[in-house]
Amino acid sequence: MHRNAWILSNFKIQQQQQQLVHRSLLLPSKPKSSYLSFSSSRTAWNYHFSHFFSGTNMNVSENGEHSRQNEADDREKVMKILRDTISKDDKDWESLWKQNISPWDLGMPTPALKQELIQYTDGDLGRALIPGCGGGYDLVTLVEHKKMNGGSSDIVGLDISETCIEKTKRVLKDSPNVSIDDVTLVTGDFFDFEYKEPFDFVFDYTFFCALPPRLRSSWGSRIGELVRKKSGRLLTLIYPINDETASDYAKLTGPPFSVSLEEYSKALSPHGFVLDRVDKSSASVSKRAEHEMVAWWTKND
Repeated sequence: MHRNAWILSNFKIQQQQQQLVHRSLLLPSKPKSSYLSFSSSRTAWNYHFSHFFSGTNMNVSENGEHSRQNEADDREKVMKILRDTISKDDKDWESLWKQNISPWDLGMPTPALKQELIQYTDGDLGRALIPGCGGGYDLVTLVEHKKMNGGSSDIVGLDISETCIEKTKRVLKDSPNVSIDDVTLVTGDFFDFEYKEPFDFVFDYTFFCALPPRLRSSWGSRIGELVRKKSGRLLTLIYPINDETASDYAKLTGPPFSVSLEEYSKALSPHGFVLDRVDKSSASVSKRAEHEMVAWWTKND
């Protein structure tokens, strides 16, 4: 059995065992609100969109409180703008950033990334890339890790939106012990931007799920080009997970589009990637924790 298939099989067994334990304790295996139980694709979108939503771009009342109805209305409005924009042009993230519509942006470094770098990396990461770098907070984490470990390699942040890159510059400028000179920022398309040499480390979070599913195989091919052969590593924070719908491209709505470990493996395996480790992260943001997992991949050829 192929290594990736073996790991996937064992991970599914672990999930089934966890569900049996939940049942034996008379507890639900999933929260009642889980989108896995929803039959309507629109309802499913509303659910995981609410968890996608960081809350940083929502209007709140003067007393700091926000009713559930107003919150739902805000989500619905943002959802419509996001879906309408990307359905017309799946590369038009610039107009969304200009309107300050970025529900995927946590407004802080990804806690799970910090934890993974501390626990599962040894020394300098080498040349590093974050495609769809968003507000740049995770670039700050990479710079801090690099300086802590005495690294000297390039860190590259890539985004298709110029407005997004400008925000990243401000975030870098405002971060202690970090400067714009610590990072190479590139405004360009992931699928055809120019780079001088392969990367030793790539981090993917809320990028794969933002792509139309028809581009997943192309994403895998491009990652295969970008990551250094025989030693390069890819860290994926897989989100939002829905094993039941992730492969049904005709019915998927988004972004974010539902994903699964199998969808990542299907995209990456043909390009020499081997799945090294997959697990839940104790550092996941609470609203997303039930619907994401960490996976490390190595490019072996």
